[in-house]
Amino acid sequence: MQGLLKQPQQMAQPKQPEEALVDAQQPNEAQQEPVAQPEQDDGADDPSLATAIDFVKRALYETGSADSVHATMKVSRQPAEDMALIAYELTSIADEKTEGQVPDELLMTLAASVLSEVAEIAEASGVKLQPSDVASALKIMTLRFLGEMGHDTRELQAAFDQVSPEQVNQIAMEAGDV
Repeated sequence: MQGLLKQPQQMAQPKQPEEALVDAQQPNEAQQEPVAQPEQDDGADDPSLATAIDFVKRALYETGSADSVHATMKVSRQPAEDMALIAYELTSIADEKTEGQVPDELLMTLAASVLSEVAEIAEASGVKLQPSDVASALKIMTLRFLGEMGHDTRELQAAFDQVSPEQVNQIAMEAGDV
């Protein structure tokens, strides 16, 4: 990173907008070396992820599966567990339908997207969800996915257990998500 940061005495004085425009059109030594930008690839532009998410949405809203989710969630006594189960199954089916094309590192992104759809259906069904319900469902799904991938989930379970549902709800309220 040597050379990217200038010492304060070497910093140029701010230019007027028209000078900056002229300089932008004429390359100088500093402009000839590209500055590496940190990568922030969350996978949102991955075509296989987009295909899987589209499959789930079509399955829910065009084939009537949302009605089944609605019926299940309306009578649910354990909304977090039921949402996790439904979202997990939908995620697994989408992964199968895309022939496993969604990279493993994006499966949780897919699962979170599916869980979001299931939570929206649950709320539309009259289920009063707290942020901790959705967080708990995501926790259940994460542990299940990692366990099925052969990972020991005990440490992660212990870390999850250190955060109470009340703390999750409080954080969500402070962030304005409730």
